[in-house]
Amino acid sequence: ERLGRFVELRSLDLYRCDITSVPEYIGNMQALQSLQLVMIELVELPESIGRLHNLEYLRLFNNKLTRLPDSLGQLKALRALNITSNKLTEFPSTIARLPFLCFLNADNNLWQRPPKSVMETGGYEGVKKGENIAGIRRYFDALDAHGASTSRTFKLILVGTGEAGK
Repeated sequence: ERLGRFVELRSLDLYRCDITSVPEYIGNMQALQSLQLVMIELVELPESIGRLHNLEYLRLFNNKLTRLPDSLGQLKALRALNITSNKLTEFPSTIARLPFLCFLNADNNLWQRPPKSVMETGGYEGVKKGENIAGIRRYFDALDAHGASTSRTFKLILVGTGEAGK
């Protein structure tokens, strides 16, 4: 709770600490411009992180995150996001549409939406050029343009002869 009192703090870097979550009061530290939570076994982020309106650099690599809060889409000043080597499966469309986001490193995750081929466009050189962000934005724009959405349901049909497997 003491950390929450540093409302004028501009940079917070935590490496290899023994914490698995970030307290809600992180959202009160609105002067933060850089936040690095690296290799700390982090499994979730609080929704309050979306209140960090001055945040430009967010590095969350080598953790155990399984989802990103939708509130990250409120970080309008965000320029760089590194979420490499987590356990993420879905990338929120709101983050892809952040106006100043020009660096996104999202390799080594379990991407399903958008597919890994979209998330990791161009390798590291593509990351430096912003090609992966452009590809992700095109993916979500195409979904919107066609009124499509992704579904988590599927149908399994087994075809074979009546005696198969006996």
